[in-house]
Amino acid sequence: MISRAVDPATASAIWNRIRAGQRNVMVRSIYSPEARGAFDQVAARVKTDADLAQTVARYLSDFERIVKEADSRDPSGRLAHTHLISDTGRVYLFLAHASGRIS
Repeated sequence: MISRAVDPATASAIWNRIRAGQRNVMVRSIYSPEARGAFDQVAARVKTDADLAQTVARYLSDFERIVKEADSRDPSGRLAHTHLISDTGRVYLFLAHASGRIS
């Protein structure tokens, strides 16, 4: 469900803006109406559930490491972009937004 909260085209546009240094690109309106409810639940729960917050932080760190490694292996950025718009990348966007790591 989380990976479907953001479609690949939207994820690509968001990543391009983030990688260009833009901030405040993450807004609830990028999610489908059904996903907005899930976003609100996850965002609230991350703030109150220390175990979930720790799990989310670990997921985010692991994904950031994967993207950094992809960037170093492929300077063109295509490999990193593939990761960023994948299901895993879209889950990252959702969780990073819900936890306040990116905005």
